Amino acid sequence: MHNSKIPKIGMRTIKTSIAVLLCMLIFKLLFVLSGYIPNDETQTNIVLNFLLERENPIFACIAAIVVMQTTFKDSVELSSSRIWGTAIGAYFGLAFLWIDSNVLNRKLNILFTFIGVIAIIFFCNLIKKSYSISIALVTFLIIMITVDQVEPYLYAANRIIDTAIGICISLLVNYFVRIPHKKKASISIDTVVADEGTQGTEQEDENK
Repeated sequence: MHNSKIPKIGMRTIKTSIAVLLCMLIFKLLFVLSGYIPNDETQTNIVLNFLLERENPIFACIAAIVVMQTTFKDSVELSSSRIWGTAIGAYFGLAFLWIDSNVLNRKLNILFTFIGVIAIIFFCNLIKKSYSISIALVTFLIIMITVDQVEPYLYAANRIIDTAIGICISLLVNYFVRIPHKKKASISIDTVVADEGTQGTEQEDENK
């Protein structure tokens, strides 16, 4: 009978759960704050309402989970690919959707989606961002396929904002939440010298 040890809850687990919790709380707070913005149609209030009215934290939570790595350096590198992928997918999605909707009247949506996938993979490899291909394709496909259910331009902007929020929270948690280290007892130079002197004296006494 093998003794199976129960795995310990590591710091990455704790930091990931904290990041998800903060994403949900911050989105809830932003949504509450958006209710205090006046309903007049001034440009400032429209922009503030768009930025603060974050109803669903799912994409921020996903970004926070994916970006959270064992080290802060690894998180920074992964967050860069995540942002690049979201931005590239949104750009290609909006560009291809505009051509498909305004020029071709959405008659070649399937063909344009096929071409777009090839174009995104080629572009990411061209600019040395191969790690961003997956998230770029996901963002692109959501814009192209679910265009009838969502406003594509608002969706693209919201995904970039949500992803950025999740990444920022994950990086902050990974940087500030660390394992407390025990302080090692410091030994003074005088103590070391004194000990060496004592050992030398004892050795001389033994040799006599």
